[in-house]
Parts: sequence; structure tokens; C-alpha cells
Amino acid sequence: MKPQVNRALLHLRRRLGLFRFRLSSALEERLESLVFNRFSSSAEARSRTALLLTPGGHNTGDQAMYDSVVLNVSNPITVIVPTIGGFDHGLLDSRCDSVVIEAPFLLKGGLLRHMLGLLRTIPAIRQCSQFLVIGADVMDGGYSERSSVRTWRLLSQVHQNGFASGRVLGFSWNGAPQGSVRVAVRKAASVGVECRVRDQISLDRILPLHPGAILSSDVVFANSQLRAQQPLGMLEPGSSPTVVINVSSLVAKALDVVSEYVLVCESLLKSGYRLILVSHVTHPSSDDRPLILELARRLPQDGRVDVLAHAMSPAAVAETVQRAAFAITGRMHLSIICAVQGRPAIVLATQGKVQGLMDLLQVPEFCVVPGPGLAASVLEAVARLSEQPADIQDALGRGVVSARDLARFNFMSDAEVLAIL
Repeated sequence: MKPQVNRALLHLRRRLGLFRFRLSSALEERLESLVFNRFSSSAEARSRTALLLTPGGHNTGDQAMYDSVVLNVSNPITVIVPTIGGFDHGLLDSRCDSVVIEAPFLLKGGLLRHMLGLLRTIPAIRQCSQFLVIGADVMDGGYSERSSVRTWRLLSQVHQNGFASGRVLGFSWNGAPQGSVRVAVRKAASVGVECRVRDQISLDRILPLHPGAILSSDVVFANSQLRAQQPLGMLEPGSSPTVVINVSSLVAKALDVVSEYVLVCESLLKSGYRLILVSHVTHPSSDDRPLILELARRLPQDGRVDVLAHAMSPAAVAETVQRAAFAITGRMHLSIICAVQGRPAIVLATQGKVQGLMDLLQVPEFCVVPGPGLAASVLEAVARLSEQPADIQDALGRGVVSARDLARFNFMSDAEVLAIL
């Protein structure tokens, strides 16, 4: 009887927590409206762009997305950083008309801090003609329901109050978002917030909530600094017997991933490959480095394994990938950088966002779902890479061209995109 009571109490606690969240969210929305109503949109001609970065930082993928937006937006940029530190703003150095505003509690924290974050950012946003949000994987509540709801509400308020046109850039959408997030999306759709969804699976999922959502691709595909310096194509293993290996802490949360990687790496070493172990995220909440170092410790110490367990710029990752035949990774943006360099990647799927990317790149067979027997599944994919190099090269090349074409839509209005389609 006791287990049933515990389950009932747990269910009751969850229901009470949901009720409290919805009540506080409704209060927040009302207060947000009052705050926005205290400001009026600027009557001056506005040619600036406001850009809200993804929470987190210390992440090669987040940096690559940020760099891509800066490279593709010609207007002066007001960058709103919800996390202090964690991003390199070097591309803004030559943009003397651009500014960075730190608002660490805009999306996180309690009600009072959230309101203070709004008061800090609204005066800057009202000077802009467009408000862009790097959506990535933070819009569906998979990481933080509160942050996602606040982001959607901010977009809606900015758009409907005439401050700026709101648009979410290249994001994924999972199959079971929280109800509060769905409500926030419907509201954003009703006031005209534009959406660019980065894969067909995500688009099919969100269309019932936002009928005007448009298919794009990840903004990193528009990052001209990451373009391959040589023609697209997979290097033959004999000419460059190196494999880039990344161990994602996201995968490690549900699996003894290091032990599985040891089996994979031992097999690759026996086949004559050299290995480069790289970290992709160094944020304390999702750090790849301990896993990379643990994997290195359990592999032969004979000089065939190089370890890059430090924060790397997107350009440094691209340069490393160019020396490899392929990569094995649990990080989606590492696989994108690989694809742009013409190098296939075997990707461990997390957060439901990888399959759509691999479909777009026309190599769905290299999306591997983590679970028991992971090493065997990865090695099967490695065998396919060796058996079908020409077919994979052709498919990946076509996929990258398509992804680049779609990535342009992130930086175009709905009207401009529909005129092309």
C-alpha cells in the first residue's frame, strides 16, 4: 500500500507545482504587460537589430550560432546576453556601433529579478527595428519551461507593442512540449511573431501551434567563416586515418557512455586510426571535459590519441575536423561543423533534435540512438562509412547545399521568404 501512497503524493505534488507555476506565470504576464505599457516605441527611425543569445555559453555550438548571426546582419546590433560571460564578442570589435547588454535574470530567476531584467533591456529593444532570438533547442521547454515561456512572451510583447518585429531563428521542437509553452507559442503566432524551424520533423510538430512557421535550417549553415577551404568530400581513411571523438555529457546522463566509447575507440585503433578527443561544451552544468579525460585515461598511452579537453572556437573545431576522415559525437553542432567541412559524423541523438538534421543532410543512417549496445551500433555506422564512401560523399554534399539555401531564410522576413517560395 505504501508505494501507492507515495505515487499519489508525488502526483499531487506535481499537480500543485504545475498549478503554482501557471499562477505565477499568469501574474508575470500581467506585470510584463504593465511594464511594456510604460514605454512607447521609439518615434525615431530605427535601423538597429536586437539579438537575444541562448542561455548558457561556454559552448562551441552556441558561439558558432552567435557568430553566424553577426556575420549575416548588416544593421548595428544590440546583443542581449542572459548569461554573464561564456561568449566571445570578437566579431563585434569592428562594429563600433554595436553594444552588449548583460541581463542575467531576464529569462531565469524569480519574479522581481525578471522584472528588473525587463526594465534593463526594454529601453534598448525599443531602439531596434527587429528582435531576433537564437532558438536552437531552448524554445520548447526541454531544458527549462520557465525560460522558454518567458522567451515566447517577450517576443509577443515586443512584437504586439510595436517595438520591433520578432523572429525566432532556426530552432527544434520536441514531440511533447509543456502546456504552458504551447499556450505561449499560440499567443506569439496570433500577434505575428515569425518562426524559422530548422528541420522538417520539428516543423510538422509545431505547425498546429504556429501555422505560419517556415522551414529553415540551423543558422550555423550560414556561417561563412566555417566554409571548407577545400572541396566537399570525405577523405579516404588511408589518406587521413584520424577520427574526431566527442563524448557528450548529455548522453552520459542516461548511460555509461565512456565504457561504450572505450569499445569503439579500441576498435578504431586496431583498424589503424589515430584519434583526436575533443570537448564541445565546457559549461559547468554540461561539461564534456571530465568524460573526455576519463576516456583518454582508459585508452592506450602510446601517442595515437590526442586530447583537446579545452574550450575551442568554432574555427578551431573546423580546422581540427578538416584533418579527420569522420567524427563520432553527441553534440549536434559539432556534426554541423563536420558537414560543412565535408566530413560525415556519426551523431548520438539527444533531445529529439538530431534526426531531423540528419534527414536534411541526407545521411539519416548516421543518427544513432544511445542505449544498450551503443558501441555495436556506432561500429556498424563506421562500417557503412568505409563501404559506401562515394554515395555518402554525394549525399552529404547535396544535403549541405540544401541546408545552406534554407539557412538564408533565418535572415529574411516572412514576406521575403514567401516571395521566393
